[in-house]
Amino acid sequence: MFGLSAFITPVVVAETTVAVTTVDETQQAPYWQRSAAWMAGSRDELSEHIETLGRRLDSFFSGQEVMVDKNKSYIRMRLGAIWKERYGVENDSDIKFRLDLPATKERYRIVIESESEEDHSLEESNRPALMDQSSPSRESVSAAVRFVSGVVKHWDTDLDIGVRTRIPLDPFIRGTAKREWDLDDNWVGRIHQRVSYFHSNSFSAKTKFIFERPLSQKSLFRHKTELEWEKLEDQLAFADVFSVFNEIDDDRVVEYQFGILGSSLSNTHIDDIFVGANYRERLYKDWLYLEVIPEILFPREDDYEMTHSLTLRLEVMFTKH
Repeated sequence: MFGLSAFITPVVVAETTVAVTTVDETQQAPYWQRSAAWMAGSRDELSEHIETLGRRLDSFFSGQEVMVDKNKSYIRMRLGAIWKERYGVENDSDIKFRLDLPATKERYRIVIESESEEDHSLEESNRPALMDQSSPSRESVSAAVRFVSGVVKHWDTDLDIGVRTRIPLDPFIRGTAKREWDLDDNWVGRIHQRVSYFHSNSFSAKTKFIFERPLSQKSLFRHKTELEWEKLEDQLAFADVFSVFNEIDDDRVVEYQFGILGSSLSNTHIDDIFVGANYRERLYKDWLYLEVIPEILFPREDDYEMTHSLTLRLEVMFTKH
């Protein structure tokens, strides 16, 4: 017993001595040094909170881009309807899938999907009520080999070479570059750039600038500016959207939006102004969701006359987290 105590006691004393010395050194550091360390720690913690909150909200609403880190394969089925003032009720159901096949060392992968970012107009990408409206351009499946370049000078890049399976076949190539950075103690900025060439409609380019900051532990403010240029139509479309996300609890989130959509090149004009909310609730685990989207639209084609709409959707997700 004495022998065991003799081995334990020095270890405890040594640990205690080191701990006391560390605390003393910290306490003896200059005030400005301690303040700088506290500010740096608080800034890193807040920046991480912004990123985590933003990604969680994106995942909750989109159910695709940040759904999983390594493999993004999924099937998403939506059953819904949209009521539009003066137009009545329209079907809003759709099914979407992506098969993501990682390859050796994940330097390249095969991606097969029912639709891609190019299949959505700028209006559809920014108005929740239109995000899954059917379109003739989506009556095909695209398959691509994605070459993942990794991080190059703070940019996350990849290159897709593939074909859209329609008649005739539509080969394409597209490159994507993304970057995220901390602007100050509160703001985080993101930029997303994509350049594409499809044989059917030539070149296009899309750029997104996103700035966001937390309003509280459960709320996030986001400002997104998006530009899209298409060579075939020789037109530059733009969207400017302000959003406030409020995480009610772990199962319920609501997004409030105000947005302006327009186009510019030969002449600049505003096509739509909209105000809306997107309420999304997880009904069961991570695969059954309910969406309720009331919206007020001021379309240019109707001389900006106010138009109300209400969208209801039930979403089923099939994916492995």
